[in-house]
Amino acid sequence: MALEMKFGGDPKQLRTLGVLGVILLVILYFNYFSGPDSSTPTTKRTAGTNTAPQMNLPSTTDIAARKTTEAKKRIQVDRRAQEFRPRVGPARPEDRPDPMTVDPTLRLEKLTRLEKIQITGGSRSLFDFSNMPSSSSSTVAKIIPSPKKSPVAPKPFIGPMNKPPDPPKLVAAAPIAPPIPLKFYGFTSAARGANKKGFFLDGDDIVVASEGDVIKARYKVIRIGLTNVTMEDTQFKQQQTLPIVPDNSSGGI
Repeated sequence: MALEMKFGGDPKQLRTLGVLGVILLVILYFNYFSGPDSSTPTTKRTAGTNTAPQMNLPSTTDIAARKTTEAKKRIQVDRRAQEFRPRVGPARPEDRPDPMTVDPTLRLEKLTRLEKIQITGGSRSLFDFSNMPSSSSSTVAKIIPSPKKSPVAPKPFIGPMNKPPDPPKLVAAAPIAPPIPLKFYGFTSAARGANKKGFFLDGDDIVVASEGDVIKARYKVIRIGLTNVTMEDTQFKQQQTLPIVPDNSSGGI
């Protein structure tokens, strides 16, 4: 019995295999190619476990301050280079003459010889600035003064004159009353503090007066206190305060 071999397949089987192959490719794509981005965990791991030393880079403020300082130094160097500093004598110390070997003698014969030398080539001294060189062709400007004008007399004033201001009035100072010639050495009062009576010395005389009384027809008792009394000079309308003074002759208050 001869076996018949068939190459190929049924079209239905081929379509089924094609659909299965497409599904397999889609599954492989989603599993291996469309997963989460691998850069994100790498970045997080690097940020969390990075122990490498970081370089301290200069900030913008430090760079600007450094540039400003360098510019100022450059300007100072340029100014020093532009300044003119004349130097007297040689620069090296070994080339300078020893002042102890210099002869300070004044040679008058050399000065006389210089005075006898005649300078030719000009008649004007280089050191005389007042004398201008004479020249016939040069014109000298002349200043012509303007004609003098006669002074104009002021116009006479016609009209009423203003009244001068009144002088300031001097206000006389109020006279000051002389001290009251009385001594207050004590007082007495009733049980409730009313009707106080003060004791005064007028020389060797003792005067007793209450508040409101007038002593010697001039000094009025205004108020009697514990340590002083207020009096009024009725002639000058001024008040004075007399402190209490113990009477030594009678042994105190």
